Amino acid sequence: MLTKHLALLLTSLSLLLPITSHANERWYQVEVIIAERLSIDLGSESHDQPALRKRPGKQLKPYPSFGSQALVERPAEQMRLAKVARRLTQSGNYKVLFHKAWAQPFINNKRITWIAIKGGESAYNQHRLQGTIGLSLGRFLHLFPNLTLNEFNQKLANQQLAEVLGHLPFQQAQVWQQYQLSGTRKMRSKELHYVDHPKMVLLIRIDPFVASSSIPLPAPTE
Repeated sequence: MLTKHLALLLTSLSLLLPITSHANERWYQVEVIIAERLSIDLGSESHDQPALRKRPGKQLKPYPSFGSQALVERPAEQMRLAKVARRLTQSGNYKVLFHKAWAQPFINNKRITWIAIKGGESAYNQHRLQGTIGLSLGRFLHLFPNLTLNEFNQKLANQQLAEVLGHLPFQQAQVWQQYQLSGTRKMRSKELHYVDHPKMVLLIRIDPFVASSSIPLPAPTE
């Protein structure tokens, strides 16, 4: 009986200990801002763009989340780009659609980790900004944006759209325009990187992160 109780105690204690990292595993905090440019109208320029390949992405977990800290959103006070996001909004030329930070482990020369991205208003089961970003680590950190900015119809009534775009599925017909951001970007840690697009701007910073078994709770609200 004593042996059984000792085994249960050791098992319980092991659940409280931090998970041992892989020998090649390195943790980073990733912070991403994606904003829409408000002062540029591209008209129907992007109608002929091929649809981006849909890639399933991992969902970020809300903070606080006990257990593994991988892909847990970091609290506002631990975000480094808050002033940058504020300046974009205050300029009147941008609308921030996505601004989050999270920690995740990277393993050298491993496949891309895809993170689900959603932002802005939603309609017809779609978001203004949606898609994924991929992150990987080799000799350098790499970013793979795979994003779509949807422009929902605000000019034609549903009946008119059905007549004009009757050959399209209803949800697709309600998205009057789409702008896509894709490609590859090589990055260094501790630096702010900027990915430009006529209708969007993506800013990303990746910093070394020390994973810990202790997770601070949010400050109490009054």
